[in-house]
Amino acid sequence: MKKKMFTMLLCTVLLINSISGACAAERDTDLTAFEGFYDEKEAEEIMAVVSQSTMFDRSSDLGTKDIEQIKTRDFSVYKVHRVMSADTAAMFREGANLSGMIPEDYYWKAVTPANVFITVMEEKGSWTVVGYGKPSSPDGIPGCVRIESLKTAIDQMDDVSDLMVFEMPLIFTEFALLHASGAEYLIPFGGCPDLTGLKNGKAYSREEVRTTLLANGWGNEIMNDPRENGGILLSGNDTNPDAEVQSRAGGLLIPLCAAAVGAAILTAYTVISQRKTKRQKV
Repeated sequence: MKKKMFTMLLCTVLLINSISGACAAERDTDLTAFEGFYDEKEAEEIMAVVSQSTMFDRSSDLGTKDIEQIKTRDFSVYKVHRVMSADTAAMFREGANLSGMIPEDYYWKAVTPANVFITVMEEKGSWTVVGYGKPSSPDGIPGCVRIESLKTAIDQMDDVSDLMVFEMPLIFTEFALLHASGAEYLIPFGGCPDLTGLKNGKAYSREEVRTTLLANGWGNEIMNDPRENGGILLSGNDTNPDAEVQSRAGGLLIPLCAAAVGAAILTAYTVISQRKTKRQKV
């Protein structure tokens, strides 16, 4: 009798798990439905600007397939907000709503299946391609959102809302910020995941991001005179092109990561810290 009851209980558990798994597998989140991530009308304009840009015609760094994907609009686009935080880890402390700390201004990024990433900003009242880049190998990490990986992560979550993407150049990472079941979660996509400790495409709570960054030495950044404390000078940000940002960030982590990114990127035209990356959200 006990054996029969145990068998019935086991079958019930397996049935519930299979139903739950089927529901998760059938979920297909439409990322374009999130206003903070995508705007259909503006996205159409961005795709036209990218596909018609003559910048790629004179490029010796892109292959025929790369250019074909760009010209045929075989790429994804999404909005990106830029955050220049004086203390990377502190940015993720529990407290005020994190989305309220993200600047409303944004630019657009386009990413092809071959990992060519293209930056589009507003200049003199119109959207303009200002730069692009590509990893030097198929295994290179571009440090930008991968749409399929983001969808996979979100499909496993319930009641997702308010999706947006912001970048933190100091740690070479873009974060997808979202609310799920009443809590904030972050999904990182970084160019140096081995140095930040954050796994690309994995959902983290704010506290998990903070403690991971601290554990990897990213909690000691300050705004200061770069001649003091052996700091590293990073010039420019969105709101003040002449600003000087000093980071100690665990000593050598920033130069090491910068070197890693430099080795991974074949083309580095996206020198955007001196440019105006703003587009006021309507």
